[in-house]
Amino acid sequence: MRDLKNKLTSGKSTKNTQTRKGKSFGYQVLGFGAGGGPTPFIEAVGGTITTSGDYKLHIFTGPGTFNVTGLPAEPADKIVDYFVVAGGGGSGSAGGGGAGGGGFRVSNSLGCISASPLANPAGIAVTAQAYPITVGAGGAADAYPGENSVFSSITSTGGGTGGSWNSPPSPKPGGSGGGGSSFNTGTLAGGTGNTPPTTPPQGRDGGPSSSTNAGGGGGGASAVGSPTTGSLASGGDGSYAVNDFFGPTYASYGQTGPAGRYFSGGGGGGIRYPDVSPNSNSAGLGGGGYSVGCATSVSGTTNTGGGGGGGSWSGPGGPRPGGAGGSGIIVIKYKYQ
Repeated sequence: MRDLKNKLTSGKSTKNTQTRKGKSFGYQVLGFGAGGGPTPFIEAVGGTITTSGDYKLHIFTGPGTFNVTGLPAEPADKIVDYFVVAGGGGSGSAGGGGAGGGGFRVSNSLGCISASPLANPAGIAVTAQAYPITVGAGGAADAYPGENSVFSSITSTGGGTGGSWNSPPSPKPGGSGGGGSSFNTGTLAGGTGNTPPTTPPQGRDGGPSSSTNAGGGGGGASAVGSPTTGSLASGGDGSYAVNDFFGPTYASYGQTGPAGRYFSGGGGGGIRYPDVSPNSNSAGLGGGGYSVGCATSVSGTTNTGGGGGGGSWSGPGGPRPGGAGGSGIIVIKYKYQ
């Protein structure tokens, strides 16, 4: 027995023992690599998942979680693009200003968006973790701001409220600002957009009221709200040229316009008196609401971030409330094949 023990711990047998240990260690390394190595592309779950060419999109129309479960080895391959739209603002009553569209922020690191000045060239580097998703609700009718939408380090600010004829008269800032109300005989400025400031801007200013007859238009992602002209004030247009981000087969999101699908449009201003023009104040492209003569205002469209249309006075019926804002949307996009 002693000789056998010596043979196992010395001489030629020592080499054999080391060889066995080496084989055992090598087996463990191979086993670890098979279960935890890098993946060819980003792997993730969460939201409504669809594809467009070589890209995968996770679409969130409400709260959820974007859960990254696998990552490539190269840092440059761990980048995702984002499309983050906040809820539009609610508008004011009785000749109120149109509400501002929700903040609009989008990245273009994948080169999917053609000629959009609203796009940030840098996306977000993700890690293997769960990212909470917050999709902002639209502001309630009669001057309530929209809620923020949040993904990772990106926050789009809810749209600003439109001013009301009675209280509060002043429009509020936001992703895009609300329009001024017909509170007095002078000009009441619109609310400030791109608040807090981002680069590129997440929204524009609301339009001023320059008449006692109607409120100014709410600001949109790509255009300021229009000032009152007689009894009319249109909302500012929202974003544009986002067809390439979503892909040509997903036209159910946003509002179709001449340059693509639009989001974050401003609401049209409301009419104060029943004896002025019954023409409707138009909304900005991107789901903004509008005021139909002296009737009830129209709210922003769901999942566009459009601002609500300003409320009218409506004569004997008394003041009508402004329209509510449309809820926002978040889309995350990355290469998957």
